[in-house]
Amino acid sequence: MWTAWQLHSPLNRDAIGGGIDQDLNNYDAHPLGTGTPVTKDTILYMAGVGPDATVKDVISTTGGYLCYIYAM
Repeated sequence: MWTAWQLHSPLNRDAIGGGIDQDLNNYDAHPLGTGTPVTKDTILYMAGVGPDATVKDVISTTGGYLCYIYAM
């Protein structure tokens, strides 16, 4: 679904939004998160599974850091 959404419009390819904190007790009020806004420079901590990355590193599933395509 992510790939189809990205391919639907060039504007979708790099679209991000929301905050870095997920409030599970008030999810309906803040489904996109709260707190500091996510940007392309937000660091994603991989907890030892792989090297830490930024959102811009992983926003494309074929951009280098990630390398896969969903079957559609």
